[in-house]
Amino acid sequence: MRDEKLALGILGSTLKHSLSPQIQAEAIKFAGLDAEYEKYEVLEENFEDEIRPLLTNLHGLNVTIPYKERVLNYINKVDKLAKRIGAVNTIKVNRGGLIEGYNTDYYGFQESLKGIDLKGKNATILGSGGAARAVIIALEDMGVAKIDVRVRNVDKVVNNLPRVDNCELNVNLFNRESDTSEIDILINATPVGQGRLELNCK
Repeated sequence: MRDEKLALGILGSTLKHSLSPQIQAEAIKFAGLDAEYEKYEVLEENFEDEIRPLLTNLHGLNVTIPYKERVLNYINKVDKLAKRIGAVNTIKVNRGGLIEGYNTDYYGFQESLKGIDLKGKNATILGSGGAARAVIIALEDMGVAKIDVRVRNVDKVVNNLPRVDNCELNVNLFNRESDTSEIDILINATPVGQGRLELNCK
């Protein structure tokens, strides 16, 4: 069904600004793999029709906005951490048809803050998508005391975040007048800054 060359790529709805092909090309070269890495830009209304063929014909996928949560429905085996987060950003397709899902956002976020002690600190996250979910769990494991998730639609988000047991988790409306005096660390988990959209704040 597949050639020996590894067929890899990134899945998302808007990939114009993605640097994944360049980054992964260097990683593939470093690892000495025979592989091709492509962009697979899929509109949200076409997701259901296009995801299965991709998983049939590719060996692996990186997943970005807005499919990190939605793609879970097509994965046979979800890694324990990814299941806890409720989002996947890396998919491995085995030759036997087994589709495995992982989340590396968690490790990437923690690595970016290596050496910084967040125990007992207060964190604020802008956004509530797949990346935010991974950050919530990473922050909990790093010992933060409180996580405040700022969103544009509280009702839509409040019951759809991962469960935390060792810190306080709140969801509040984002606006420019939000009190920032008690924030120790602020994380942007929205597409803002990627050149794709602007966050409208009241």
